[in-house]
Amino acid sequence: MGVLASLQSVRLIFAFANLRQQKVAEARKWLGRINPNHLWKRRRAYYHFLEGSLTMEQNMNEAAKHLRTALDLGLKQAYDQAAAKLNLAVVASAQRKPQQAKALLNEAKRLDDKGMLKKDIKMVEDALRNPRMVHQRVRR
Repeated sequence: MGVLASLQSVRLIFAFANLRQQKVAEARKWLGRINPNHLWKRRRAYYHFLEGSLTMEQNMNEAAKHLRTALDLGLKQAYDQAAAKLNLAVVASAQRKPQQAKALLNEAKRLDDKGMLKKDIKMVEDALRNPRMVHQRVRR
């Protein structure tokens, strides 16, 4: 199991690297090679975090499930927790749940202590202030 888990972890790292470089198809390919049942709990959280991030544009409900699972399993870095909550705020605003979206945004702000998501958080806040903009994006 140890060697298998290591192999799965390397694939997870490749998927992360490709996603950070905006190579979505390549990231999806690496993620597809992973059996999440062979990952340790923390790594499984990052698997679901990646799966949720990659699924956001196709199916927001599915993405939200993966992101919640990632948070439940325990993302280690506060930055990653903030990114997951930010994505969940986007889903909540698209589902016309502004109070939930605002609460998730506040949590994301609190967790983003280094300000790495500051621009993204501001963009979602602006979209919440102008709800027509969010709903127009969802309809496309």
